[in-house]
Amino acid sequence: MKKYLIILPILLIVIAVINNKKIIEYSLVKNLSKITDHKVTLNLNKIDYFSGNIEILNIKIKNKDNFFNDNIFEAKKLKINLDINTIMSDLVVVENLFISEPKFYFEIKAVKKTDKEEELNDNINLLSNINAKEKPKTYPEKNKDKNFVISILNLKDSITYIKSPKNNNNINVTLSDMKFVNVGNSAKKDVKKFQHYKDIMKIILTDTYLRITDPDLKNLIKINYDL
Repeated sequence: MKKYLIILPILLIVIAVINNKKIIEYSLVKNLSKITDHKVTLNLNKIDYFSGNIEILNIKIKNKDNFFNDNIFEAKKLKINLDINTIMSDLVVVENLFISEPKFYFEIKAVKKTDKEEELNDNINLLSNINAKEKPKTYPEKNKDKNFVISILNLKDSITYIKSPKNNNNINVTLSDMKFVNVGNSAKKDVKKFQHYKDIMKIILTDTYLRITDPDLKNLIKINYDL
């Protein structure tokens, strides 16, 4: 009887931890899908509630409909160090985010405007902003949604897959390792040299452009993306 009295609390703790992990995974998927405006899938592999260390495996961000690739982003592993004290605040602070083997899928395609005219479009909305000739985009502080900032973001062994109208398949470009500071979706005044996470895509595209060996594709990107 005593043996069962000892085992039962342990089982209850294990069940509680497993269920809590599933709840956190669900919350991550829901919030990331909302932030990116794309469907997100991931596997929450490890979480340490005391240190704030989280490990995520096989994250995928779904591509737009009617594009060549299934996803817009994939990564084998994410290691996150979260400031636990900020979880309940309006600004969640990620001290470090390390992304291993990220894959960026960048697509340019020709869309018929009329029977005789076509215009170029892409799956990350960079062209639509450039063609609209908008002023540099600003991202105001949100009142209701969770804001976040990543103090240090590291990308290791990155690859960009580019699909253009003239190519039937992706062109693979291996990127340099990158490090960014203060990336997120918050525009709080106390965050110095803030970079919106969407602006990081332009930097990645620039690095990709510099490494492209196909002259036609390189010229296409240079002309249309003001590089």
